[in-house]
Amino acid sequence: MSEESSTFRLFVDDTREIPKGWMGARTVSDTIQFLYKFSPIAEISLDYDILFPQHGIDRYSLYSAENYSGVAYYIAQQSEELKPKKIRIHSSNTGAALQMCQIMGLDFNSTYKLYNAEDYK
Repeated sequence: MSEESSTFRLFVDDTREIPKGWMGARTVSDTIQFLYKFSPIAEISLDYDILFPQHGIDRYSLYSAENYSGVAYYIAQQSEELKPKKIRIHSSNTGAALQMCQIMGLDFNSTYKLYNAEDYK
């Protein structure tokens, strides 16, 4: 493990501003590439839904068929040595956050917290 990996924090979200001091990933592919290259990383914070606002203003047409659950499956299959040392889920979709915790075998109450920019300072 390199020094860079041990302090690397990855914020995975398609729309929110990337917090200062964090690397950002906007797609599932980019996230998995970061995890592959830098594992084990110090921390990851995951969103769930991927939005496509260009589809119109109807809230339900904003959601893509793709989401970040693929990242949860990728992390779940990693060896314990390669998994991020801390995992957060910050999605506003509570049911999906619960599902992601189940995929990764994590406790929902200690892993999930609705996004608040103050938590990333």
